[in-house]
Amino acid sequence: MKKIYFLLIFVVLQNISYSQTTCPTNLSFDANNLSFWEFKNGTYSGTYIGTYNNTTINAIPSKISTVTSANDIFGNNTFTIFKANADGSLVYDEKITNLPKVPVINGYKYNNSVRIGSSSAGGSADKLTFRIDVPSDATSYNLTYAYAAILQDVTHTENEQPAFVATVTDLSINTKIDCASKRYYSNTSMPIMNGARYEAWREVSIDLSQYAGKTIELKFEAFDCQPSGHYGYAYLAFRNDGCGAGTITGNNIVCNTSNSLTYSTPSVDGATYTWTLPVGWTGSSTSNTITVNPNNNPGGNITVTPSQSCGNITTRSIAVSTVSTAPATPAMVQGNTTVCAGSSNLTYFVPEVSGASSYTWSYPSGWTIVSGLNTNKITFNANSTPGNVSVSAENLCGVSSASIAAVSITNDPLCCRNNYWNARINSVS
Repeated sequence: MKKIYFLLIFVVLQNISYSQTTCPTNLSFDANNLSFWEFKNGTYSGTYIGTYNNTTINAIPSKISTVTSANDIFGNNTFTIFKANADGSLVYDEKITNLPKVPVINGYKYNNSVRIGSSSAGGSADKLTFRIDVPSDATSYNLTYAYAAILQDVTHTENEQPAFVATVTDLSINTKIDCASKRYYSNTSMPIMNGARYEAWREVSIDLSQYAGKTIELKFEAFDCQPSGHYGYAYLAFRNDGCGAGTITGNNIVCNTSNSLTYSTPSVDGATYTWTLPVGWTGSSTSNTITVNPNNNPGGNITVTPSQSCGNITTRSIAVSTVSTAPATPAMVQGNTTVCAGSSNLTYFVPEVSGASSYTWSYPSGWTIVSGLNTNKITFNANSTPGNVSVSAENLCGVSSASIAAVSITNDPLCCRNNYWNARINSVS
């Protein structure tokens, strides 16, 4: 009887994960695997067509999967998942050394990305496919993906060049949704670095609510050149922002005397944008980014409406509040003050501070952040170095004084055992 009970809970949770205001499970690779995605490898036939006769992993209808990477028939890694560093630092592509593997676009920090294809040639074709059942009651269902393409510089004809293709299809009538689909081949209009042409990170936004009750397929392909001597690969990332009415990125707590505050929304090809601001605020733009000044006025809603849309037109909004002073000093830092050398998942926190928009933590040399950057609760892995764990609260008016906890290191067996179980509890709480 207990087994049936747990199974019913699982089914309910799965249904919730596909509700109108939640993105499909693992769309953005948060599970760090291929769950609900299909991956195929084959050879490039030219003219943007792959022949996928080598490898198929998690075939459609795709289920839960534990696969985290895959190789082509030549042994080249052609499917890789990348996670954003917990400390906010960026890791860059080996060929395009100014291109981060996990992007930050107009202030939005993506959590994960994937790479398909590799920098080793061989005539490979690689494809990722995901299917979305758009809720039948959806009134807004915005999906945003980002892509970057790296294609070796060669002199073949277009149909033989390394290429990247993104195709979004309404499967109910088997028709491509052109405004959400992209195609690139290596050509001289693209910038070049280290022998590769590239398209830096760009976003595509589509409101799928007009396809309510239908199945939409996302397909992404990376191709080496058709003669097989030159490489092509691409990165993909997906916003995990609720798949609702769309979002605006920017500070939601600002100083009322701040100047040149930037807000942005994912771009729609060919659209102009109408922005509205709180009373007394100033700023003007017809693009997807606006710079504004509060002019010592209260906060309110910032909204933007594109003139056209890939899908239904929806107004996007962010509520912004204003403050006039820096935050107060945070209360006492909570967490273990005596820890075992090499402890993992050590959590420290302070109560939220009124008017704070972010938190800055300092910690002993050699410790690493697991999660919680810029929040009031942070988790570390420690080494053998003692020192202070401190945090200050900040907003655009200023930074508070720091709240400090001195942390010592011990190798006492009992202490180590207690810290281990505390860390285990914190990691699942």
